[in-house]
Amino acid sequence: MASRGGAPVVERGGRVGRPALGVLPLTSVLVASVLVLIGFDADAWERAGLGWLGVACLTGAVVAARSLRCVFPDQVAGRRSLALRLGDAPTRLVYAGLVAAAYAVLGGLALTAPWAAVALVTALPLAIPVWRVRSGAVSGQLDPVVRDTALITLNYGALVGLALALS
Repeated sequence: MASRGGAPVVERGGRVGRPALGVLPLTSVLVASVLVLIGFDADAWERAGLGWLGVACLTGAVVAARSLRCVFPDQVAGRRSLALRLGDAPTRLVYAGLVAAAYAVLGGLALTAPWAAVALVTALPLAIPVWRVRSGAVSGQLDPVVRDTALITLNYGALVGLALALS
């Protein structure tokens, strides 16, 4: 945001009135107060953090798989992607490690929120993309890996979110 003539201006459009900007802090204080009143305690924050961490690991795995898929075009274009910086074999290990980390986090989360164990059903379908990456799939062969990892990340996140809501 920039300021012209005393009122803040949003980069894409017109002016944003001062009353609209004043409502945002009030809203966040109100939401935080409601969460405290309904008992959103420290354990819930820890569980939410673990749920977020698992989804972040799988999202990183999607990025690693996409980077592996585009090694040759990135090399020709002169880009320095993750797979080009780390190398082929280490990037494949990063992919597998991020997937393993997501399910390790899920195991820890299941100790405090037992319903989170339901998200383990996403582990079996993810075994195929991990096997493809570890077996040396390249370029177009990695398209299903990127797609499947992204879809499984979506399902994992939805199931963990549902589990946290039920716990």
